[in-house]
Amino acid sequence: MDDKTVPNQTRDLSFADDFIFAKLVEDVRDCPVEDAVVVNISPSAMITGDEHPAIVPAWKSTWLKG
Repeated sequence: MDDKTVPNQTRDLSFADDFIFAKLVEDVRDCPVEDAVVVNISPSAMITGDEHPAIVPAWKSTWLKG
């Protein structure tokens, strides 16, 4: 991690509203997620969790449950 980057910075996505919760999280590190659809917009695979890790391939999405 670059010393100048701040992990887990978030911002609302343009289509977020009162009915759709949509955030972009950048430089994700130990970010807790409960029941959500997660989209990996990175060109590399993403590994989720410690206890039961799963791989989300680049440019793919998955549903994470509690």
